[in-house]
Amino acid sequence: GRRYPYSICHWLYSTRENKGRDAGNKLRGALFLPKPRHEAREGREDISPAMKVNCIVQVRLASTRLPGKALLRIKGKPLIGYLLERLSLCKKTDKTIVAIPHSDWNSPLGLFLREWQARPFEIYSAPEGVADEDVANRFAHVLQRYPCEAFVRICADSPLVDPALVDQAVEAFAKGGAAYLALRPMNIGGQCVEVVNAEAFAAALTGMTKEEREHVTLYFHRRQSMMVDTQADFDRLCFLIGKMDKPHTEYGWLGCLRLLS
Repeated sequence: GRRYPYSICHWLYSTRENKGRDAGNKLRGALFLPKPRHEAREGREDISPAMKVNCIVQVRLASTRLPGKALLRIKGKPLIGYLLERLSLCKKTDKTIVAIPHSDWNSPLGLFLREWQARPFEIYSAPEGVADEDVANRFAHVLQRYPCEAFVRICADSPLVDPALVDQAVEAFAKGGAAYLALRPMNIGGQCVEVVNAEAFAAALTGMTKEEREHVTLYFHRRQSMMVDTQADFDRLCFLIGKMDKPHTEYGWLGCLRLLS
């Protein structure tokens, strides 16, 4: 796939420094990105120094219900700008990669991302031949280019996702040992954060249905549900309880999730 190399730019947002901004930045919506706060892995007690967690943002310009929504502006700023500014505040992720379809490399979305200055993120365009709807394949190519132990999946249709929620999800994932974890406080739309083990994702890729490849994590969601509605659900619960070597009351949701993984 085509990649555009970026270095993280550090801007000092004082009145003096702001006078030096070029007019192009103003035309692009005066996006504000604070100095990146990604911390060094050394000395971090909340997560294993060996665990590298990247954040992958899936976005495309085509949308059947609201075409071009990623570039729709509120107060002069596109929705994708709100999201990336928020993700720049995450403390427990490493790289942020914006994964776009091959068809969007030269679209207004691709051009906007490439022209954005002071960007603490990478852009990855899927190789030619990868269908726009095959998002799981797009993620697989991103993981080959930017290896990591786990990744956070973020959809660009959630521009106000809470960076603190991202950090909480990564912390819970690191402690839990599950292949997949999702946090969605009060089931609020636009505030869902998913963390996936990269090796487990690669192993699951060939077994995903077309629907699961489009929705990336649906494969894991279906296999980690603890709700009983079908025979397959009952069989899964039998498997889960069968693996318990302590009274079931000693297993919280994270412990159950670990056993299912």
